[in-house]
Amino acid sequence: MLSFTCTHKQFFLILAPTASPESFNAVSGSPTSATISWQPPAADEINGVIIQYVINVTIVGSGETFLLYSTTTTLNVTNLLPFTTYRCVIAAVTSAGIGPFGSELVLNTPQSCKINVFIIA
Repeated sequence: MLSFTCTHKQFFLILAPTASPESFNAVSGSPTSATISWQPPAADEINGVIIQYVINVTIVGSGETFLLYSTTTTLNVTNLLPFTTYRCVIAAVTSAGIGPFGSELVLNTPQSCKINVFIIA
């Protein structure tokens, strides 16, 4: 947030974050779920109050994209596809707008394990 004074009145200029969240990480919990976590941008680059985070996710192979939103720094994601690679980028959002997207995170979900049971009588 920047401030300036003009003819005895003080004004504040609220800016979008100037840095992306840090320590972006993902752990696959199952073939169809993962937990994504991160830390906020450096305090001097937030420029206000973070109201949410936006994660842009691309499914490698199909190119399909979707957005995830969170107001906390941890997100449990479900309904993922087994044995699939996802590319994710994250940005912080303030009332002034969205900040820059950070470094790409690659998430690989494990292969689904099917067990066939045969009963021989």
